Amino acid sequence: MKLLLILLLSMNLLSAFELTRKYDATVGLYGNVGQGILKETHNNSDYSIKFTAKPTSLISDLSGINSIEYKSIGSIDANGIFIPKSFVTIIVEDDKKERTSYIFHHLQKYITKNVHTEEKVESVASLIFDGIEKKHTKITDKTEKIKYVSDDYLTLIKNVNYLKKGDINYLDQNSTDSLSLLSAEKNLFKIKIDTKDSKYLLELQNDIYGLTKAKTLKSLEMGNADLKTIKMKVSFK
Repeated sequence: MKLLLILLLSMNLLSAFELTRKYDATVGLYGNVGQGILKETHNNSDYSIKFTAKPTSLISDLSGINSIEYKSIGSIDANGIFIPKSFVTIIVEDDKKERTSYIFHHLQKYITKNVHTEEKVESVASLIFDGIEKKHTKITDKTEKIKYVSDDYLTLIKNVNYLKKGDINYLDQNSTDSLSLLSAEKNLFKIKIDTKDSKYLLELQNDIYGLTKAKTLKSLEMGNADLKTIKMKVSFK
């Protein structure tokens, strides 16, 4: 059985491959807080990964967020390492949509970051002169170069098997935050997360296709967070 799984994994680089995985997310005090759907496709050595998170109505009301989407596009090298070419985050709120795009320049060792925001704001002129509340769309766009790292958020999880113990540099990292890989035993990984506001442990569990479970330990006042697979479908084409 183990040999069969290894053979199937090696086929990922040689054929069209599609994976869909559905997750449930819970947080101590709130219970179920939402679901996530991951869709991953391979075409020879090219890959595309999209993860969409949708909170429950309660969490959406509390946070103001309706959905979050992450998408990574790139290639897989001969060792099975995922190399991102582009990474996009889209956050949708009631009156705002923010799209953050990252383009990886691996040879030149830098990343281009673009933040595009569309926000519905009240028109002051309509309110003053017409006495009518109207909204118009305010668009902002900003591009800059940021510090180079080799992974985005999705490929960091896919490549966790190749990480060495110690500090982990990650995309758009704040100077006050840090990640550190404490242990890696078989398919179980423990990571220390240190931010300006909190310190806790993150435990990741993988199978040959990627992340199956994730949970925080000693984390927030509201309780530990837990992400687990509830449904998975794999197909080769």
